[in-house]
Amino acid sequence: MKNIIDCNNAKITVMGRILRLDEGIAFSYPGVSISFNVQAKNVELVAKCAVGKGRIDVIINNTLSKQLVIAKTPRTFRIFSAKHKQNVKIELLNRGESWHGVINLISLLIQDGELIEPPQLPDRKLIFIGDSIVTGALMERHPNAKKGPQLANAYQSFGMQLGRLLKAQVHLIGFGGRGLIQGSNMLASEAQLPEIFPLTIPVPPYTQKWPVDAYIPEGIFICLGTNDFYINTPDLSIFKRTYALGVKHLLNLYPDVQIMISEGPMLCDTSENEVKKRILIQSLKDLVDELKEPQLDYLACINCKGDNFDPHPTLAQHTQLARHFMPLIQQSLRWPEN
Repeated sequence: MKNIIDCNNAKITVMGRILRLDEGIAFSYPGVSISFNVQAKNVELVAKCAVGKGRIDVIINNTLSKQLVIAKTPRTFRIFSAKHKQNVKIELLNRGESWHGVINLISLLIQDGELIEPPQLPDRKLIFIGDSIVTGALMERHPNAKKGPQLANAYQSFGMQLGRLLKAQVHLIGFGGRGLIQGSNMLASEAQLPEIFPLTIPVPPYTQKWPVDAYIPEGIFICLGTNDFYINTPDLSIFKRTYALGVKHLLNLYPDVQIMISEGPMLCDTSENEVKKRILIQSLKDLVDELKEPQLDYLACINCKGDNFDPHPTLAQHTQLARHFMPLIQQSLRWPEN
């Protein structure tokens, strides 16, 4: 006998921005996850993609089990199976980006069992704002790989790794190719992070705003500038003014938050980009000096040149980034070492 559970069920724990629907939940930001404890023999998931195609990591008892590819046609996926009824924790995590797909998790089908007490999330809360670096783009590459959404891995992004190291919840508010004032495509029609940040799902036709009081972070880490400087150096006065307005807006939303800004690991693969990066770093340092805001810190990044496949950080480099930033974030937030 199968017990049908709507994915809106109170015994399902959510981390990340979601939109609650008549049937289940929808989301698109990388790293959004739902987790639940279940006592059952078999568990199935009914899901579809409202827009595009999505990919979900299935994590059983904190160990990656499989990856699901979610398409527009609703499908039932077997996510757990055992000979006998067992108690397990299952986590379903969005490994891709908003432009890959908007995922709709509709229901769980539980054979000979039920949901039990829900998993508890850490008390600490962080937000990482940025571009494809923050989202973990192109991380699953190999010598014969073709570039595309299938290579993304939000779970192993440096921000998600930091969340696990620091025992904190993490929201990744990232969007590949976008920047603070201009993206790598240089298209005026594309929304940049100041326009993306307020949205629950940042792709058309969705327009719903995320309720500010639903998640109050202790720290916000901003890694922007790579795409702004990618094609050409932007107008620095506009860049710094927009950044300053963004910092002030975040402090208005979250009066007790600590904001940490960094240039990120890229823009170091050519001599031309190295010059741009020095300008970006100086702009961020100037911003901190000019604002004189005790709740704003500049955190210097290490360089990661990617590899011969692509300049985006590799999995190993994301781990290096997490280890590099961990003590800096602890110091900025005055969090004791774990």
